[in-house]
Amino acid sequence: MPWESQFEREEESIFEAEANGEITAKEARKQHQELMREWRESADESAREAYDREMERW
Repeated sequence: MPWESQFEREEESIFEAEANGEITAKEARKQHQELMREWRESADESAREAYDREMERW
């Protein structure tokens, strides 16, 4: 799914920024937690939409 690779790229960017000293470990954790929350919300929304589409067929 395209959103997976988008989130994976963002996740890698966070880790690279931390490794390069651009952000602190604390900031990296905060950004990563925020990204994971957004990822879960996106996955939940996709699942709800798939469920709704299936229910409309019945």
